[in-house]
Amino acid sequence: MIKAVIRSALVAALAVGVLGFTQTVRAADTNAPHKAVAKAADAPKTSTMSGDIESVDVKAGTVTIKNKKSTKTFVVNADTDFGGTGKNTTIADLKVGDKVNVHFKPDTTPLVATKIGHVDAKPKAKKAE
Repeated sequence: MIKAVIRSALVAALAVGVLGFTQTVRAADTNAPHKAVAKAADAPKTSTMSGDIESVDVKAGTVTIKNKKSTKTFVVNADTDFGGTGKNTTIADLKVGDKVNVHFKPDTTPLVATKIGHVDAKPKAKKAE
């Protein structure tokens, strides 16, 4: 009889210990640093392509870039950021033959340009010393 009581007490203590541990683990899962890591891992990755503009279709909102390896067409929308010209650039300012870097999300169809930056094809003149 005493063995049964001791055995029951040990089982109860073990059950309480296991339940207490699971509550601790659940509390740790809700910490902010863990959520930040999860969000960073879920963020879509971007790729970059450098090349020359082969064509621009302002009406369709597309630009086609060609380099030595491939030719790709990108959708340009209101969220596309332009840079490298020092002014407020739009798709209408892009010209065939311009050298550009295009940042895009490779997992979208069609490919959407997130940023288009002009590359200065001419080296800047050095100041006379």
